[in-house]
Amino acid sequence: MKLRSRALYATSALLYLGPLLAGLGGYGIETLPVFGVAFMIWLAIIRPGDWPANARAWRNPRSLAWPALIFGIQLLLIGFLVAVGTGMQGLAEGTVPLHVASAYALPFAGVFLAWLLRNRRNHKLVRIRAESLEIGAGILDIAAPDRPGVMADEDFIAAAGTLLAEMGERGVGKAEVDPILQRIENAGAASQVLDSLSETTGPAFVRAQVRLALRPSVARQIIGEGRILEAVNRALGQRDAALAEETAIAARALMALLPGMARELPDAARLRSAAAGFAAAPGAAEKLRLLADDVEPARSA
Repeated sequence: MKLRSRALYATSALLYLGPLLAGLGGYGIETLPVFGVAFMIWLAIIRPGDWPANARAWRNPRSLAWPALIFGIQLLLIGFLVAVGTGMQGLAEGTVPLHVASAYALPFAGVFLAWLLRNRRNHKLVRIRAESLEIGAGILDIAAPDRPGVMADEDFIAAAGTLLAEMGERGVGKAEVDPILQRIENAGAASQVLDSLSETTGPAFVRAQVRLALRPSVARQIIGEGRILEAVNRALGQRDAALAEETAIAARALMALLPGMARELPDAARLRSAAAGFAAAPGAAEKLRLLADDVEPARSA
C-alpha cells in the first residue's frame, strides 16, 4: 500500500486516542455524540464511496440504514474506549488533569489530517475494501457489497469499476475487457459508466472507456457529445501501441457505419502526429495513418 494511504488510515489513531483521554480525564458517556460526529466525518472523508452520492439516493428510505448502522457501531466503539480510559484512571487512583476540549481536539485533528491526505482525484467507480488495506479495518465493510441507500444502477457501476480496478495498472487485452463491457451495455449503463471512466486513471480504465465509446450501439447514443473524441485522445495519450492499433481499427469500422463519425474523432494532423510516435510499432503507425486518410476527406466534405 502507498505511504500516503498508510498515513491516511493512521489518522484513526487520533480518533481512538480522544475517547481514551476523555475516560482518563473523568469524562463519561456525555462525550459520545461529539466523538461520534468526528468518526462519521472521518469515514466520509476516507470512504466516500460508501455514502449515497446524490439527493436522489438519499431520498431512498433505505439510505438511512447504512449511516445508522455504522454510527451505532462507532458509538459502541467510542463507549468502549471511554470505559477503558476510565478503568485506567481507576488503576492509577487519580484523575488526569485534562480539559474535555483537549480530548475533543484530537479526533478533529485526525479529521483535518485525513482531509489533507485524502485522494483528491474522483474515483467514482472504485470502492476500496478495508481488508485490502492490511490494517484490520474489515469492520468498515459491514453490509458490503450490498450497501443500503445505493440505487441498483449506481451499485452496478461500482461493481463494474471494481472488476476493472482488479486488473491493476497493467495493460489489459480485448479478451479481458470486452466481457465486462458487454455486461455494461446489456444493463443499459454505458453512458453512466463512460462518465465515471472519464474521471478515472489507469490503463484498464482508459482501454475500457475507448472500447465502450467505440461500440456502435453506444456510439449512436453519444454522438455529438464529444465523449468519443475524449476517449480516443486518452487512448492515444497512453503511448500503448496495441491500444492505439485497436482504437484505430475500431474507429475506422465505426466510420463505415455512422455518417458524421469523422467529426467525432481527432483530426488528420493529430492522428498522423500520433502515428509518428509509434515508429517502433509499425502496425499501430500504419493503422493510425489509414484512419487519418479516412478522416481527412470526411471532415472536409
